[in-house]
Amino acid sequence: MRLPEDVESVLNVRGEKAAIALLCRQHEMSRGAAMAWVAACSGWRLPVVAKPLSKVKIAALLTGAFVAGMLLAALEKLF
Repeated sequence: MRLPEDVESVLNVRGEKAAIALLCRQHEMSRGAAMAWVAACSGWRLPVVAKPLSKVKIAALLTGAFVAGMLLAALEKLF
């Protein structure tokens, strides 16, 4: 679905932030919905919310889970 003409002209002239503000103000949309619509109708990308985990962090999590499992197994044998 295309953007309204007024929003599309603002997008071309003033940019994404102004188009999002116009959608929120005049067309009574939420900010998230306006961002998604502008992103879908233009080449603009949505902001990255979370950074991916690095290999070191994944290895640390797996090692921690392994050690916790071994500790629980040892405690079960004791009691």
